[in-house]
Formats: sequence, structure tokens, C-alpha cells
Amino acid sequence: MLTSVVVIIVSVLAIQCYPVALGFTLKKDPAKVFGFIGILTIIHSLMLYLGFLLGSTFMHLMDGFKTIVMFLGFTLVGVRLFFDVLSIRKGERTFAITSPSQLILVGVAMGINPFLTGLLLNYMEVNIHQLISLMALVTFIVSFIGSLTNLRKVNLYLATLFATLGGIVMVFAAIYFTFFYF
Repeated sequence: MLTSVVVIIVSVLAIQCYPVALGFTLKKDPAKVFGFIGILTIIHSLMLYLGFLLGSTFMHLMDGFKTIVMFLGFTLVGVRLFFDVLSIRKGERTFAITSPSQLILVGVAMGINPFLTGLLLNYMEVNIHQLISLMALVTFIVSFIGSLTNLRKVNLYLATLFATLGGIVMVFAAIYFTFFYF
């Protein structure tokens, strides 16, 4: 059960790159778009790994508050995703990215949720290398699909749906880990 929940969490976080990928247009310059997708994939996966590494350094200090930290952490990530819904609806989370430096900034900003989740994964027995591979695979696929679609209202609704479902999954994860796992 733990593996299923963690896989769903990582997959949901990887899908959150869809609004950014809507700003890529594969038809104009495919080589540049695949470079952008690669950079976004690497940054997203790296942030999960950095969160896990940092968490392995100091999360043991909060072992006595484990359930509270898990509840607050996953709830905050869920609330951040719910706030992203409002930004996507206004069109503020879609970007016309023209340079790698812009993409790196956007990738790091998007990587905050995987970073926080990586911190929290230290309280569970997980294989971080498999989760990073899953994060990279799903991010690459979703970014590729997002680059194939164009920036229309229907795709913004789809991005809103992804963020809403992500928020719901994170809140349920907070409840699950607080009341049923520990």
C-alpha cells in the first residue's frame, strides 16, 4: 500500500509540469523543445533527489513529531497545488519560454513541491532511485504531450484539472500518512 501511495504522489507531482510545457511549441523548433523538455525533466527529478538528501541530513531531528510533520508537509503541498489552480485559470502559470535560463528558473520554482516531498519521503522506506526514475519518465512524457498541444482554453482546463487532482491527492496523502501509516 505504501508503494502505491508514494508512486501516485510522485506521478501527480510530475504531471504538474503540464502548464509549463504548454508554452513549448514542438512544431517551431523540435531540437530546442526537446532540449527544454530534457532540462525540465532533469531539474524536476533533481529537486526530488535534493529534497531526499537534505531530509536524510536533518529530518531525523523531528522523529518525535513525525506525524505532525507529515500532515503539515503534505497538506502544504496540496494547498500550494490548489493555489496553482487559480494561477492557471488566469493564465499566469503558462510561460512563453525563450531561453534556457528562463526555463531553469521556472523549473526550480516548479521543483519546490517535489523538493518538499523528497524531505518527507525520508520517513518512509522507499527506493529513491526508482522514484527519481519515475519522476523523470512521467515529467518527460507529460512535457512532450504538453508541447504537442497548443495553448487553448481546453488545455488550460486540463492543466487546472491536473492541479486540482494533485491537491486532492496530497491532502489525502496527508490524512493517510497521519492516521493510517504511523
